[in-house]
Amino acid sequence: MQTVLLAAGDGERLEPLSASVPKPLVPVGGDPLLVHVARRAVAAGASALVVVVPPYYQPFARALGDAVDGVPVTYAVQPRPMGTANALVVARNHLDGDFVVLPGDALYDDAALASIYANVPTVGVRARDEPATDPVVVGDGGPLEVERLDDDESGAYVDAGACSLPAEAKQWTRPPTNDAGERDLAAVVERTAAGHDLRPVVVDDHVDVDSPGDLLAANRRAFDEWAERSPGQLVEGSVHEMARLHGPVRVEPGASVAYGAVVEGPAIVAAGARIEADAYVRPYSYVGPKVVVGHGTEVSSCILLSGATIGSMSALADSVVGPDADIGARTHVVGPTQVPDALDAEATVGPRSTPEPDFGVVVGESATLGDDVHVDPGVVVPRYASVDTGTRLRASDGR
Repeated sequence: MQTVLLAAGDGERLEPLSASVPKPLVPVGGDPLLVHVARRAVAAGASALVVVVPPYYQPFARALGDAVDGVPVTYAVQPRPMGTANALVVARNHLDGDFVVLPGDALYDDAALASIYANVPTVGVRARDEPATDPVVVGDGGPLEVERLDDDESGAYVDAGACSLPAEAKQWTRPPTNDAGERDLAAVVERTAAGHDLRPVVVDDHVDVDSPGDLLAANRRAFDEWAERSPGQLVEGSVHEMARLHGPVRVEPGASVAYGAVVEGPAIVAAGARIEADAYVRPYSYVGPKVVVGHGTEVSSCILLSGATIGSMSALADSVVGPDADIGARTHVVGPTQVPDALDAEATVGPRSTPEPDFGVVVGESATLGDDVHVDPGVVVPRYASVDTGTRLRASDGR
């Protein structure tokens, strides 16, 4: 079945990362998030992929190419992100039958995806975190009561972002705009429900990448799946005879792992990256191209993007570091449950955080942190920011 992948959104809640790398192209488990979405779609039954992209679509084309696992890929440019229904406007000329719509930044369990592809029309829903009696919510926030839930599925559900639609739905793309001035897929789904036997598919396992914590969760899931497929080690770079690799580890061409360093999988050391002496790369870490992990430094469950540098004797956990960022020596990033005693200095760069942070730090592109910086959980350092030596970065009250 033809499949529309929505990848033209601005990823506002992932700033400053999304200002440098489009959210669907941030690597999780070593590959861009969108690549994982596309492969899942193909495995579930996609016969062709129509990827809705922003005008600067070249990075998307480099990531996916003209085919994914033998299934052809077409790109449809959405000039401005005006809503998911509007995305169908640019995609519809490539559709000639029933079709599936998937967000380009969400991972679904295989069983739910297979059910969405096997039945038209359907809408993916997930249970609310707490019991409620509200109706199911589908699309991008539009209410629609769906009564045909299985057996004891009587609670409230919310949209999980995926749906399969009949061929004629591609013409229903000009509903009234919502409060944000966008046209949502919710209205298309509601119109479908008015004339078709729309059935819900309950999604049991779902990661919608909307925040740094979501991104790290997707990274862990992708790494677990990669480790299951490739439990061995692939060493194409240079690994010192006194370095140690444990579990599923990939060391790409031009990468190096120095004397006394340890890389514990699942982990990937990308092309041209350098793990210096006595450094420790713990599981779920992606060390991107040309990244430097300094002497004696420990990173755990981190996504380090191209050209970033982590100074010597530092510790970094559950964090994302943007392209060409420079983190100084002896920098300590506190995990969400490990807040240290207060230091004297206060941050002046305006970091932001979630109220209950589930990540260590997000460092924007080309930001610089001096030596001996301590970071509370949930701090976001903007692009190009400069943080003085000895500073403590505290999480503010909001993002």
